[in-house]
Amino acid sequence: MNETNVREERKRRLFEQNKMFILKAAEIVFAQNGYSLATVDDIAKEAHFSKATLYRYYKSKRELFFEIICNSIAEARKNIRKIQQKEMTAEEKLRELTRYILTYFYKKKNISRILYLEKFAFKRIKNLKPEEKDSLPFKHPPIPGLMKNEMEEISNIICEIINEGVKRGEFRKVNVSDASFIFGALIRGFFLKGPVQKVVYNIDESIDLMNNFFLYGIKKEREE
Repeated sequence: MNETNVREERKRRLFEQNKMFILKAAEIVFAQNGYSLATVDDIAKEAHFSKATLYRYYKSKRELFFEIICNSIAEARKNIRKIQQKEMTAEEKLRELTRYILTYFYKKKNISRILYLEKFAFKRIKNLKPEEKDSLPFKHPPIPGLMKNEMEEISNIICEIINEGVKRGEFRKVNVSDASFIFGALIRGFFLKGPVQKVVYNIDESIDLMNNFFLYGIKKEREE
């Protein structure tokens, strides 16, 4: 490699390192302040860069937030695929998957709450004005394409695990898409909880509770 190529490689690596440093700083600021109250000035200060330098890497707060979310979902998707490829029963895979997702949600808990609860953030990601409406007022704004693709891939992996269980006779015959949707909804609801939730569960208790209700339900077995 000649001297020119070495210099270019160093510049490229420094550029990527600075981008990652800015992303980490932005994630801290978003987690602390939420999307709406976070500012580029806050992020530049956290990253110890000037605002002008930060804009060399990212054009806007929107672009920063979008990349953080996409990177997080892509990381989750890769690890969920690894679980799906393991040599174990479908039930064991679902239990490990539940552990991973709940642990990951907790690790990214503030960012996750922004993702699911802060409707304004999605309007900004879509580049809409806050007063613009997507559709009905109670409907969550549509998710941007790249993010949607990653989330659909995660749903597909869960479908594959459930389908494995059906084919092996572990699970009864079900619509795997519906089952995947319910599984995801249970995890999101369990993570987000609500004001009426009185009991705090640890990870193992959470896994047992979620999987027991998902796998076995509450209906009493009928006598033959």
